[in-house]
Amino acid sequence: MAEMNMQMMDSDEEDEDAASVHSAMSNMSDFAEDEEVDYLALELLHHLPADKADKLMKSLRAKEKAVQDLVSRNRSLLKSCKVLDEENQTLTDKLKAEEVAAKAAPEPAVPKASAPVDTSIFAQMERGKEEK
Repeated sequence: MAEMNMQMMDSDEEDEDAASVHSAMSNMSDFAEDEEVDYLALELLHHLPADKADKLMKSLRAKEKAVQDLVSRNRSLLKSCKVLDEENQTLTDKLKAEEVAAKAAPEPAVPKASAPVDTSIFAQMERGKEEK
């Protein structure tokens, strides 16, 4: 009797876990077959010897835990992706704003060439050196 109570408690925990897995997915109709499989597994447990039923339940729990871990990791990755996407969008918007501002800004004035410098004095000095 204690074993049946334990299995019923385990069943409740599995229902909660299954509900959280279901909530992680977007389409609930995908789980119609899974629900049937769960009921078939529970029915199978009633026909198995106690040691085999325990072994099967341990295996199912381990697989469910692995699924929960994957769901958790996927949620974490999704959150990280959203943060990176927002950051990327912000930087893209800033870059576009700077490009628009750069196009709208007047061209910097190019300094005009100054009047030609009189270099004749240097030429005279050079000639003077050559003559000496």
